Amino acid sequence: MERSLRRLRVMLLAVVCSAGTSGAATLAETDAAYRNGRYEQALKSFFPAAAKGDRLAQYRLGEMYGLGRGVRQDSSKAVAWYGRAAAQGHIDSQNNLGSIYYDQRDYGKALKWFLKAARAGNASAQYNVGNMYYNGDGVTRDHAKAAEWYLKAGKSGDARAQNNLGFMHSSGRGVEKDEARACFWYKKASEHGSRDAQAALGSIYEAGRAAPQDHVEAYKWYLLASAQGHEKARRYMESLGSRMSLQQVSEAKARAARVPPPRD
Repeated sequence: MERSLRRLRVMLLAVVCSAGTSGAATLAETDAAYRNGRYEQALKSFFPAAAKGDRLAQYRLGEMYGLGRGVRQDSSKAVAWYGRAAAQGHIDSQNNLGSIYYDQRDYGKALKWFLKAARAGNASAQYNVGNMYYNGDGVTRDHAKAAEWYLKAGKSGDARAQNNLGFMHSSGRGVEKDEARACFWYKKASEHGSRDAQAALGSIYEAGRAAPQDHVEAYKWYLLASAQGHEKARRYMESLGSRMSLQQVSEAKARAARVPPPRD
């Protein structure tokens, strides 16, 4: 009898563990379906999970309503779902909630949520806080403070912040004017795929400013920027190419082809 009870307890424990694993797998599968564009399928599972307090499901519903994925776009519902996830400390929800408030020009609420996410280490939120101080959106314009936030984001790999740091060091806006630092940040941003930084870096190499003059390297960066639709870079590339040999242009194109695509 005692052995039977022990076997029964083991069987019950196995059933409970199996149910818990199955539930987790189901939500993971739902999220995979969402990321693969099967929004209607995902919506059916996200709703009950979100209602029970699951942060990921709440975040995904906010995203779906915010972007109109599988549902009619509805910013008020996006705010509601992002808000529930954000209140539980979901960092991406905090940043996205800030973005909605920013677009609505509710800068006080935008800054509140951007700061929560930024202080938790979210690079996109750090960039957003930097922008608010740079532009003076709801705060006193402060380029030095903007640079501090851009630096945090830039160190985490945010190409937009890296490009802005390049511009600020190049112009001496909010930071010490330093062409070498400008070149450093433009190169970081260029490697992360910023077309504006690639165009600026091309200009640096063409002029030999803060780096040895190198028309092949300049053409390479102009080419990469123009491939992303940067019109000025295309014109600069054509002008520079008319003063280069066919061999130099060929080498520049080969260098550009060897640049790895930016990581997400």
